[in-house]
Amino acid sequence: MEAIADRVTEGKTYIVRGYAMGRDGGIIIKGDTQLYDTAPLEVSAETRQLLNPASPYTPLRDKVVGKMITVEGKVIQKVSSKSTIIDVIGVLLGEGESAEVLLTDDSTLKVTRKVWEVVGWDLPYVPFPVGVTLLNGEMIEIKLPSEF
Repeated sequence: MEAIADRVTEGKTYIVRGYAMGRDGGIIIKGDTQLYDTAPLEVSAETRQLLNPASPYTPLRDKVVGKMITVEGKVIQKVSSKSTIIDVIGVLLGEGESAEVLLTDDSTLKVTRKVWEVVGWDLPYVPFPVGVTLLNGEMIEIKLPSEF
C-alpha cells in the first residue's frame, strides 16, 4: 500500500485496477492492484449527478421496485436464514393458511400453504427431499430436487 500511496498526488487523476471496496467505503489495495496516471479529467455537475444519482429517503412500508433507495432506522431484531435439504414424509394442513411439514426425524416445520404449493399436497414418494430456506424456524422458500 505504501508503494502506491507514495505515487499518488492530491488533485491528479488516476485509474486504479484490481482493488476491493472496504465496508467503510474506502478502497482495499491488493497484491495485484495497478495504478495508472491519466490526463486531467473534468467532470461537470450534471455528469457527476448521472454517475452518482441521489436516492430518495423512502419509508420501508412502501413497495419500491427497480430503483435505488436510502433507508434509515435502527436494528430492532437480527434474523438469520439457513438453506438446507430436508426429507419430508408428510404435510398436515392447519387452520387458515398454515401447514406443518413432517420430517423423517419426527420433527415439524411451520410453512404457509402458499409457500408449500410449489411441492404440492401429494408427495411423489416418501421420504421426499426438498431444499428449504429457513428464517427463524419457518420455511420461506422451497426448491424441488430438480432445482438443486
